[in-house]
Amino acid sequence: EIDARVLPVLFEGGKRGRDFKQAVSKCSETKFEDWVVTGPRSAPWCLRFLVKRGGPLTHHEWWKSVCKLSESDFGVTDHGEILRAIQYGLEYDQVDGFNLCLVEQLLRRPQMIEYYHRERLRQELSLGTSSAKGSAAGVEFEEQNAFLGTSGSDGALMV
Repeated sequence: EIDARVLPVLFEGGKRGRDFKQAVSKCSETKFEDWVVTGPRSAPWCLRFLVKRGGPLTHHEWWKSVCKLSESDFGVTDHGEILRAIQYGLEYDQVDGFNLCLVEQLLRRPQMIEYYHRERLRQELSLGTSSAKGSAAGVEFEEQNAFLGTSGSDGALMV
């Protein structure tokens, strides 16, 4: 039986690995009756989005630049490290990111962080003000739970 959670291991030039775009193109969502993460499965959309953005780390650097963020701002370190782990998982470990609860759960954090900073920037633009970027105060507890799927919500928000 084939394990839907892993891709065939590829070696190029004697080294294990494949590039992110190729890894995502090989992923295929499998329905599991016992899937434990609540809410819609957004990992396939997120991973395809990251391919369009040039890969997880390229997207992270672009996002920091566009939002004028530093490593000390709310969620920036989490965002980068989670996306680095996702890239390693698909490129080196060669997992099928569409079929892993851990990938689904991990990607919800960068989504929520991006949502927070998008809303912060929208508020600044509409009010013509500058807000403190270093706290999560702008993302209500319920909104965080909706993204992370950790409450009674169905995790239906999507940035």
